[in-house]
Amino acid sequence: MPSARREIFNVGVDTPYSVNYLQKTICQAMNEPNHKVIHEPPRIEVVHAVSNHDKVKRVFQPPPPISLEEG
Repeated sequence: MPSARREIFNVGVDTPYSVNYLQKTICQAMNEPNHKVIHEPPRIEVVHAVSNHDKVKRVFQPPPPISLEEG
C-alpha cells in the first residue's frame, strides 16, 4: 500500500486487558482451561498504555472490530 510507505503506525486495542485475562481467554479458546501458568516476578513497566488508531483507520480502512472472545 503506497500511502503506508515510510509511515509509523501505533497498533493496540481499544479495550484494555490484563495479562491474566488474556491468559484465561486464550486457554479457554484452546480448550485448555486448566493449563498451568508460571508467574514471573513483576517488572517495572508501564501500567497503562494507550494508542490512537485514527491514522491506521484512515490509511487501511480496517473492518469493524470484534471482541477478544469472539476473535
